[in-house]
Amino acid sequence: MNYPDIMVDLETTGTSPDENAIIQIAAVRFNLREGTVSPHVFDQALLLPPTRYWDEDTRRWWSNKKEVFQSIYARARPPRLVVDAFAKWVREGVSDPVFWAKPISFDYPFMQSYFREFEVSNPFQFRMAENMNTFIRARHFPDRPPAYEKEIPFDGDEHNGIDDCFHQIKVLFAAYEATQ
Repeated sequence: MNYPDIMVDLETTGTSPDENAIIQIAAVRFNLREGTVSPHVFDQALLLPPTRYWDEDTRRWWSNKKEVFQSIYARARPPRLVVDAFAKWVREGVSDPVFWAKPISFDYPFMQSYFREFEVSNPFQFRMAENMNTFIRARHFPDRPPAYEKEIPFDGDEHNGIDDCFHQIKVLFAAYEATQ
């Protein structure tokens, strides 16, 4: 089966891609046109590198989600190892993977900064990056899109990246199918 699309969701210590840390990289391969999802996922947690820090508002926010945070951080590994493993995982699939995120303006710059910092070649071509929110709005333009995200039940823990990826793919599939 061909899975050219990859939904990426990151959990972080703040919103600044060059200063805050990624604590989880989660990714799920899928094929939007065929409506299929690969069972081969990526889900790894990262230790904070000495070059990154916590945003205090984000630290307080995570303190209200202790169980989710602890389940992620208990598996944390050195960031260079995780970033390298992620790049290899992406390259295993297809020659031109499509990076999907919600929103792309958050996840792509974070990943790009980590690839740069740890000197790992970015497996994603910046032209092959898609914003789920924009895609859904464009499919329904000029009308306002339905609230797919609220209509589809969430399975798992919100703000655990892997569960977020699966939910985002369900939302994307619903929007795609509705406009066929």
